[in-house]
Amino acid sequence: MYTYHMILGENSKLEAGISYLQSELNFQMSEGGFPVTFCKEGENTKVQVKKNKESACITYGRTVGAFRGLFLLVAHQEEESFCIEENCCFHDFGAMIDMSRNAVMKPESVKRLIVKMALLGYESMQVYTEDTLKVAAEEYMGYGRGAYYCEEIKAMDQFAMQFGIELIPCIECLAHLNQLCIYTRYSLMMDTNDILMVGEPRTYEFIEHIFQMISESYSSRKVNVGMDEASMLGRGSYLEKNGYRPRAELMAEHTEKVNEIAKKYGLKVIYDAAH
Repeated sequence: MYTYHMILGENSKLEAGISYLQSELNFQMSEGGFPVTFCKEGENTKVQVKKNKESACITYGRTVGAFRGLFLLVAHQEEESFCIEENCCFHDFGAMIDMSRNAVMKPESVKRLIVKMALLGYESMQVYTEDTLKVAAEEYMGYGRGAYYCEEIKAMDQFAMQFGIELIPCIECLAHLNQLCIYTRYSLMMDTNDILMVGEPRTYEFIEHIFQMISESYSSRKVNVGMDEASMLGRGSYLEKNGYRPRAELMAEHTEKVNEIAKKYGLKVIYDAAH
């Protein structure tokens, strides 16, 4: 097992994440260990790891680059000297993890995944939750589905920030809500199958409850809002109640209302557009 003396200087916020990685990467931290200096330069995606006989230096821009650099150092620790440079070609290098199908990952499993992502240089994790959120005002939301409580998301969010990874909520605001259809109390806001009814007050009350929950749980002000696979929009209960309207009009009206709710909670919407 290698022993490193981590010289952080103004980069002291890295200490918690580096300490956590000791068991993950099989190294120890000690003042008598091999000197490793962390140098932050700007906010770019570049990572450089230089090592010689006397010391090593990890130069990074974004926080996650420091942990990516540490991984590269440990991976090449048998080499006496080297210089490795990486530059991610993506402005936001991330992954979306599906937490709505089969078994929902437990918070501890999510944390382990966050660590793996940090070592690979990922900057964001989008947490896809259709109905797997425990929303106080919607008692059947996530019932029996292993849904996340606000406190669990906060803990995962804080853990991810240690490694420079942004947790971003992904929610559905139009379709993909078939799990809720089994409860008659939600029938009033359903158009057809798993599609919400545009213009129905209960629809926007439901959506606002979700936005309120995620705004309190996540530190990120981004939210990925799904409105895909809604090809039968306006063709069910909406048609019987209001008559025919083109889907494009319904989509535009619904999008505007969802935007208003997001703005109310200080959230910036990223849309997954309808097919």
